[in-house]
Amino acid sequence: LKGRGGGMVQANGARGIMEFREASLLRIFFSEDDIHADGRPLVDAILRAAHAEGLAGATVLHGRGGYAPSGLKDAHFQFRREALPIIVEIVDVAAKINDFLPVLDRLVVSGAVTVTSVRYAAIASPSD
Repeated sequence: LKGRGGGMVQANGARGIMEFREASLLRIFFSEDDIHADGRPLVDAILRAAHAEGLAGATVLHGRGGYAPSGLKDAHFQFRREALPIIVEIVDVAAKINDFLPVLDRLVVSGAVTVTSVRYAAIASPSD
């Protein structure tokens, strides 16, 4: 076991041992109506690019509301067809996330990106 400061950390759980590793969490914030230059939704372009670069996996979160300098977006205002926020989260080792940033820079025209250090443990079912 390694504690604070990096490396692997183990925690005993009901099914065995979770092995935590140091990783980076990449979050990409943009609007659901953002379109890639080839006409596809931006979310699809990001997922395909991340997969092609061999990143571990991605999750797409659809926001119910939010705001940015461009204004307030809220799912409760049904009469307004406002594009709601999307967040794509990707967790992988820092080097792979850093290598993906230039690809992401070519894809995203407006939005925000954050990279945070995290501890990551993959949990698989016994049949995996």
